[in-house]
Amino acid sequence: MSEEKELKLEGLREDMRVVTANIIKLVQKRMEIASQIGNIKNNLMMNIEDISVEQEISRYVHEMGMQTGLNNEFIGRLLNLLFLESIKIQKE
Repeated sequence: MSEEKELKLEGLREDMRVVTANIIKLVQKRMEIASQIGNIKNNLMMNIEDISVEQEISRYVHEMGMQTGLNNEFIGRLLNLLFLESIKIQKE
């Protein structure tokens, strides 16, 4: 492989590390928000799970995914992980 391509590859790998770190930071922020929501729901004696809210978020994110060209199945799997972790945190 040429030196130019190796440098390009290493630059792209660094970009990937930075983007991945940003995703993790955003997920952590999302979980902090989930915890706050859980506290409010517990104080109001509300159910933790709210299917209508999950459906609204799902529709919104799937629409964004379509606009950006992301695979719909991937988006569904990612949302499921986020929803499950949020529910777990809200129950704590």
